[in-house]
Amino acid sequence: MNEKAKRLYECGHIQNVMVQVLNSQYWFCADCLPEMKKDVIYKVILAISKKSYDIEIAKCGCKAGKGPKASCKHVGALCYALVEFCHSGRLPDFLTCTQKLQEWNRPREKKVEIIPVLDLSLCTDKIKKKASGSYPIPSLYDPRPRSLHSPLDSVSIENLRTDLLCCNSSCAMLQMIVPSIKNIEHDHCYVGHKESSPIPHHSTVQEMHVLNNIIGLSESSKSPQNEKRKLNVTSEKRRHIEEKTRSQSSSSLWFHVRARQITASKC
Repeated sequence: MNEKAKRLYECGHIQNVMVQVLNSQYWFCADCLPEMKKDVIYKVILAISKKSYDIEIAKCGCKAGKGPKASCKHVGALCYALVEFCHSGRLPDFLTCTQKLQEWNRPREKKVEIIPVLDLSLCTDKIKKKASGSYPIPSLYDPRPRSLHSPLDSVSIENLRTDLLCCNSSCAMLQMIVPSIKNIEHDHCYVGHKESSPIPHHSTVQEMHVLNNIIGLSESSKSPQNEKRKLNVTSEKRRHIEEKTRSQSSSSLWFHVRARQITASKC
C-alpha cells in the first residue's frame, strides 16, 4: 500500500466490491479501472483470514498481480476501500463529471463585500512601473568585449575615412564621417594644390565641383556686384557662344559656360 494505490482509490477506480464468507476466510472481489488503458478492467481478488485478519491470497488481472501473493497497486487500492468501509460503513459512489451538478463550471472562491454605490472609488490606482535601464540603450550599446571598449579619437576616424576612400570612393559610410580639416592636407588621397588656394583639391570630380562652389560663394560674398557683372552675358557674346556650342553635349565649351550659370528660355 503506497501513495499510488491510495490515489487509485480516491479517484474512484475501485468499483463493484463483493464479499463472500467461505470457511475461515473472507473473500473479496472488485473491479479496478486502470489509469491509462480504457478498454481493460482488472479483477482483484482478496482472501482475508477471520482470526488474524491477514491477507492470505491476493490476485489481480494486471501483469504484476500474479497470485497468490500479488502486491500491485490495484490490490492496495482495494485494501484502502475496505479500510474506508470499516470506518464509515459505506463506499463512495463513483460518478462521472457530467453526473455531478456544475462540476465543470465551478464559481470563483473569491468573495467581494457588498458596499453602497456612493462609497465606490472611481479613481484608478497608478501602477508603479519599473525604472527603465535594464536594457542597453541602442545609441550607447557596444557589443564588443569590455576590454576593447575605448573611445575613437579624430586620428583613428580620419584613418578609417582615408582607407574607405582608397577602397571605394562611393561608400555610403563616407557620408556619415566628417573629414578632419587639420589632417586633410596630409591625406595621401589628395594631390598637391596651389599656394593661393586655401582648400585642397580632391581627386574625385564631385568633390572638386563642391569645393569650387564654396570658393565661388566666398568670392561673391566679398564683391557681389563684380560677380553679378561676370554672370551677365551680352548679346554679342551670346551669339558667339551659340555658334561655338551648337553641338552641345559633344562640346566642352558648352559645359564650361553652363557651369555656375542660371539658364532659362527667357534670360
